[in-house]
Amino acid sequence: MNAKAIPQIQVTHGQPSFQMLAGGRAKDFKINTTQGYSQLMTTLTAVATKLVDQRFYEIPFADYVPIVSGVGTFQSEILNWRSFLKDEGFETGFMNNASHNARLEDVDASYDAVHIPIINWAKSTTYNVFELEQAVRANTIFSLIEAREAARLKTWQLGVQEMCFLGKGGGYGILNSPDVNNDMVNLTDFVSFLSADDFNKFVAKVVGLYRKNCEYTAYPDLFVMPESDYNGMASFPSATYPLKSKLDLLTEAFKVVTKKPNFKILPVAYADKIHFGTNRYALYQYDPTSYVMNLPLDYTITQAGTYNNFNFATAGMGQVTNPYFLRPMTALYFSHNQDFSL
Repeated sequence: MNAKAIPQIQVTHGQPSFQMLAGGRAKDFKINTTQGYSQLMTTLTAVATKLVDQRFYEIPFADYVPIVSGVGTFQSEILNWRSFLKDEGFETGFMNNASHNARLEDVDASYDAVHIPIINWAKSTTYNVFELEQAVRANTIFSLIEAREAARLKTWQLGVQEMCFLGKGGGYGILNSPDVNNDMVNLTDFVSFLSADDFNKFVAKVVGLYRKNCEYTAYPDLFVMPESDYNGMASFPSATYPLKSKLDLLTEAFKVVTKKPNFKILPVAYADKIHFGTNRYALYQYDPTSYVMNLPLDYTITQAGTYNNFNFATAGMGQVTNPYFLRPMTALYFSHNQDFSL
């Protein structure tokens, strides 16, 4: 699955620009000026007291996957051990008391190793004496130096966020792991569009499908769905008796059947067909022993340095891994290819 990332920042030759999602397509907005601090003003020019920052698609991705911080700092990979029971079954333990030399059956266990590569990330920010002195003297509400530092931090944050859902560097995320089974039969349209009968059928079987997938060893506690579908979940299954929304009913059904009062239904735009290529739903456990994303080194900046006392530079760095399903059977995808239209 070749997922399309949500556009964030684009720099074209000689003319910077940024992209925003508009009508399902990336639309360019050109920056009005490249003059920086130097602006033409008159005696009747008033300067606004608030800075308008660029906005990005940001979500608290730690709500979607357990984050383990500080493990494996400055290492190249994280090794996870998994244990497995090796036994011939309970009945093989039945003893024959008629024999004084009854042989006891052995129980054994085995282990396998999961190596999760650590990705090293670093970027620099540079400035010179002229820029530094102009920043001190400029009567503005912003600092170009601070803006560059903030831009580097935002690049890290947005990149780790996207990695959480789609993976990067050859890895996979919450939505596209090849180890997770994908059901393309039992959900053929947006949940918010389902008729009352079809909605009730989906509610009746969704947890059962998950339980069968994991061989009845676990219950889910998180259901991730495309944001376009989630935004319509305030609708009512029955227009005649609009007592509870589909979101309320589905959440309550999950909580009752799974016996997990903290069960959550969360939206994510990365799962929409316009970005992902298909509409992807994920039902899984929020459990670091089942699914985990490691952050060995959180974003860290170095002290500004110079080699000629004119040019200065700082570096921002971090270490992160792609998320990994250590128990892939405790997750289940649902997918359909319907286009969202009202």
